[in-house]
Amino acid sequence: MHGLFHTGTARDDSTFTRLKYLALALAAIGIGAPAANATLIDVQWNPSTTANIMTGNAATGSTDTGSGSTAATTDIWNQATQQSYASTAPLALNDVAGNSTGVTLAVTGTSGIGNYGGTVNSAPASYFTTNVFPLFDNIIYSTSTTPMVTLTFNGLAAGNYNLFLYSSGDQNSNTRAIGVTANGGGATAGPINIGPSGGATAMTSGLNFGELSQVAVNSSGVLNVNVSSVSGELDVDGLQLQSVPEPGALGLLALGGMGLLSRRRRHA
Repeated sequence: MHGLFHTGTARDDSTFTRLKYLALALAAIGIGAPAANATLIDVQWNPSTTANIMTGNAATGSTDTGSGSTAATTDIWNQATQQSYASTAPLALNDVAGNSTGVTLAVTGTSGIGNYGGTVNSAPASYFTTNVFPLFDNIIYSTSTTPMVTLTFNGLAAGNYNLFLYSSGDQNSNTRAIGVTANGGGATAGPINIGPSGGATAMTSGLNFGELSQVAVNSSGVLNVNVSSVSGELDVDGLQLQSVPEPGALGLLALGGMGLLSRRRRHA
């Protein structure tokens, strides 16, 4: 007997040690850890890379709704400066720390890109003095008879993702609304409706942003997001894509084995 617990046989010690080092090795090579190539990706549309740039958090840091991930005022947003990005020339995306992710975004079906003028008289006046004003001042839009915009992510790791999409008309057009669905190769998530914003004065789920949670992406690494008009012009201000951590089965197996052996040793 040593201390409070029996040490067990040399065979038990050897097995326990092997499992301990197996768990450490799995953690070192990333088994049992979440995919790192898309922890949090932020995108805003902006016809100019020198004005009205989002450099902070949006709904994912909102104290009004508490939705989404923990965002920071130092988060970096990808600036999409074109109205569309065809599949032959998609936009390469960085994460919020500015690191390359290997993920790309293709955008089709838009009529144009623009902003409301960057003044209190244009984009929703209630946002003008807030850090999210640049997000709602810049849009891609569709004014066709049957507007539909498709956002296609490529290069994602297989797993589950949370998608936040932002949409708000200007202060004179706050009756616009959109519908959103997403498909990563399996069951379609949604639809959800965003809007009409109705002159919302804060980040409010369902009014100026919406969330699709736990959207499954298969091994193809492709996620298609379809946006359609529910009322009036189709406006998309920006989006955030957040990977959902999932422990790997092998890592759990190793940790479970360690727990069982530890219990056995204590009762030996």
